[in-house]
Amino acid sequence: EVAAQQAAAARRQAQREAEARALAARLANMTLTLRARVGAQGRLYGAVTAADIADALGRELGVPFDRRRLVLEEPIRELGTHTVPVHLARDITASLTVRVEPEA
Repeated sequence: EVAAQQAAAARRQAQREAEARALAARLANMTLTLRARVGAQGRLYGAVTAADIADALGRELGVPFDRRRLVLEEPIRELGTHTVPVHLARDITASLTVRVEPEA
């Protein structure tokens, strides 16, 4: 019985890792575009936080995305293209490209 439980746990872990690798490949090819209010100097009024990125990513993927998976040292406060590491599993980390553009 113990061996069967260990085998089932190993299968579940392998399934989670396969899903994480597929998501990592999808994120590596994705550019997420966010719009934010900008002042005269080209600086954002607020900041783009991990929660903002997770919400947009969840809408893009069609499933809720946990903001704690995003490894964002500090909020994004400038326009442009930024690379955000995404921790998906124990040894699987993807890089997501986030483009911050001014609101029209």
